[in-house]
Amino acid sequence: MYCVNFHYLNTEWTEANVDRIFSLTDESSWRCAAQGFSYQSHLHGWLYRRLAAAGHLKKMIVAAGLPGQVSKRAVEFVGVAYLQGLESIEHDGLLASLVDSLDRNALPHLSWFFWTLRPREDHIASPHGPKVLEFWRRVEARIRRDGGDFSELRSSLSLLAVFIIDLSSPMVEVWESAAPYAQRHHHGYVLLEEMARLVGEYPTEVARVYRAALTSFLPDYRREDVLRCVNGLAEQGHVEEAERICNLYTERNSDLLKETYQAIRAKQKALGK
Repeated sequence: MYCVNFHYLNTEWTEANVDRIFSLTDESSWRCAAQGFSYQSHLHGWLYRRLAAAGHLKKMIVAAGLPGQVSKRAVEFVGVAYLQGLESIEHDGLLASLVDSLDRNALPHLSWFFWTLRPREDHIASPHGPKVLEFWRRVEARIRRDGGDFSELRSSLSLLAVFIIDLSSPMVEVWESAAPYAQRHHHGYVLLEEMARLVGEYPTEVARVYRAALTSFLPDYRREDVLRCVNGLAEQGHVEEAERICNLYTERNSDLLKETYQAIRAKQKALGK
């Protein structure tokens, strides 16, 4: 808990004794130190570099029998280090190894942690956005190479749509792969909210993501976001797509879009279409 204070009092001694504080010879002492470290609230570059280089951080993440907050805090520090440039997703660092191994505990928690750093206003782009979306793309690419069932991880990754500003083709494919699994961890409401945010500028792309989600579940919360999505598609000229979505809801015994469908048809009739 106090190694940062030790570092302030005596930098040379503290850095020389990191592997005594986090003992390399006494497992019980190491576990106590790891639990103390989990109460750190700020990332300090010198400490991160020493713990990562000596393998202490990785051990905190993968070791069995540690309290849950230890691995979670270690994963969060890996995420902060990545955003600050202390970690790379491209080289042989800790984050790269977690992605390569498709760690089913660390990566979902890291996705959630990044989501907590999301922009709070629709019109404000997060400075973390590019790196977070690159993380998502890298993990999805690794999932595709593996070919296994990573539906729960994809559900967690779907949270990262909050960082999408430019819905380019590669990003559509990544989001489309995650959309069917969004509700696995009850993230369907995030999917809807972000589709509603982007439909005005990217109706074609949003329609693709919406269709992918509908292959697995019926997004219905929040109702206002469903309406924004479907009406947005119709307003952008994607009337057939909007009507198709309305019909899918009806086929699944939902009347959520009944009035919306009738309004779209009435407008089309008035336009002579």
